[in-house]
Amino acid sequence: MGMCFSQARFRLLAVVLFSSLLACGGEASEQRPTVAVAPLQGLLQFHVVHNLEDDSCLATGDCSLSLEDTEGTTGWLEAIDAETTMPVLHWDQPIPWLQFTEAPPSSAERVAFYDGRIDAPLRKWIDAFSMQFAQHEHGFLAVSMLHGDRRSLQQLRSEAGTAKAVGGDCPELSPESVFDVEGESFEIGQSYSNFLLYLHDKLRPTRMGLMVEANLFLANCPARWNGLVALYRHVYDAVRGEVGGSLPLFSTFVLTQLLGFDEASCTGGLSWTPCGQEPAAPPVLDAEICYPLDRSAIDDFAAGGRLDLLALSFYPDGLSMAFPSDTDPRFELYSPAAFAAGESCTVHARLPQLVDPLAAIDRLGWEGPIVFAETSARSCPSFASVSDGKDDYIAVVPGNEARQVWWMNAVLDDAAARSAEFVVWSFLRDYPPLGTWVFEQGVIDPDTFNLLNVWPCSGILDSKGSDKGAARKRWRSGFEP
Repeated sequence: MGMCFSQARFRLLAVVLFSSLLACGGEASEQRPTVAVAPLQGLLQFHVVHNLEDDSCLATGDCSLSLEDTEGTTGWLEAIDAETTMPVLHWDQPIPWLQFTEAPPSSAERVAFYDGRIDAPLRKWIDAFSMQFAQHEHGFLAVSMLHGDRRSLQQLRSEAGTAKAVGGDCPELSPESVFDVEGESFEIGQSYSNFLLYLHDKLRPTRMGLMVEANLFLANCPARWNGLVALYRHVYDAVRGEVGGSLPLFSTFVLTQLLGFDEASCTGGLSWTPCGQEPAAPPVLDAEICYPLDRSAIDDFAAGGRLDLLALSFYPDGLSMAFPSDTDPRFELYSPAAFAAGESCTVHARLPQLVDPLAAIDRLGWEGPIVFAETSARSCPSFASVSDGKDDYIAVVPGNEARQVWWMNAVLDDAAARSAEFVVWSFLRDYPPLGTWVFEQGVIDPDTFNLLNVWPCSGILDSKGSDKGAARKRWRSGFEP
């Protein structure tokens, strides 16, 4: 189940900091719940391993990048179990669309029918999660039918386990849409409903996300949004009709999109100063300007009672704001030559203080349950390739242990105050930032480089599985005596 770089689950968040450089709810509650209840805690299953920090792998011919542990899946899930109270399968990889075009005959059991149609390595991988889920009272399944860029359909997984692109950018995704792949075709509404029902029956989750970060498709492909809304309603009804009324069904949404965040409007742009000079004071931000709100995705998906909870995806490192734990945080840009030579930065800017996005959630007016479906913050600086339209730069983006722990405290405390059912942190283990050589030498394109470098050092353990100290202690404080 190897995944090439272009199949990465790491998607282009509409508010990722690198780009910035260049319901059924009624009235909002007046205050958050005051009774703190510890949420269930899960971890996404991704395990990023690479040797791309420098170009030494070119000489030995063994450059590698993997995103999931596909060989020792059972052992990896056991390691996750030791740090969580709820298993999670976050499906963000190619889907065997053609194997799910047909519903099982009335005489066949659904799991056995589709187990016999998918390839053996994939079946073995799903089996590992099935065993994990069976050992727990609660489990969270989230499935993305959108590719990692959230502007195209998830790639097709062939019977041989290879992946093929389907549909191009911004396709029509209404339930009746038909996609052709090398002489074979599938109708998206039927295949996706069958696939979701198979995974449900295989894992028996107690919470089920039918789509992931759906409102990024609204941001990327607004003209096609109505088709995706129709598809969501179609699969919701199909799954609900089979699983009964007690299982919460929903999509996850990117929080910053719901809040209407636009960095240019929020900050007015950072004030860049040559690195030999003291940078200018940052602007003081206004919450209502930074977060004007856009709950259109909530309203569209919640119509007819089809959004059983509000599931949020949020990565605060993408806000280009200073956390309260930071001491004089600065963004630094280097010319490629200066960066390669280890020289001082070219220009820098101070970051404005954080305007609390968690406090803005209340203004959305959602009155149902709220969960954090995926979140994390980095404990190390990272790198990005950026351009002002004239010159290219290497950005060194702030990150440290104090920032990671501050955010973990913030989200766990907020979740408890809201009586949120669960919080999912994105990584068990760290991985180091990719070196800039990978895009300079054409090994990975700059966009993929930037995406992969959003999440380094975001684990609760280091890359070798050792305790990171404060981050792991805070994470485990939610469920350890």
